Amino acid sequence: MAHKDINDHILFPFLIICGATFAIVFAFANAEYRGQPMGNNCINECYEQLLERREVAELAKLEEERLIAAGVIEAPVIIEDPTPPMWNGCAGCHGMNGGGMGMFPKISGQSKEYITTALLEYKNRQERGRQSMIMWSQASFLSDRDIDTLGEFISNLEN
Repeated sequence: MAHKDINDHILFPFLIICGATFAIVFAFANAEYRGQPMGNNCINECYEQLLERREVAELAKLEEERLIAAGVIEAPVIIEDPTPPMWNGCAGCHGMNGGGMGMFPKISGQSKEYITTALLEYKNRQERGRQSMIMWSQASFLSDRDIDTLGEFISNLEN
């Protein structure tokens, strides 16, 4: 290339990336997602069936509520999972029971104060160890309430 504004060492990787992006977009343009064609193809008969299924489900719910009120059937017992939803992000590295995995430390059995202090420091991008950068990104999404909830939950995990 003779143009003075283009660096030869940047042009080739740029062209490769552009070509690869085009190939991926072209290859997946008509791909299906979870067995469903791309785009909103639920029209006419499909949409009518969808509305019918919704109506049937609503009628079934109303009938169930009526039978519960009449004492014919008992209300279903709903057991709530005490695991906070944000724990999934922690469990991916620290294990479902907080026992640690590989290079990620055990956190079960730590005090609530230790966990909340650590998460607040990570959220404020303070360095606490070798995995600080990983924890910065994890803690950045947590609210103060989330941090308090996680501290309580983790402190009650069995060792």
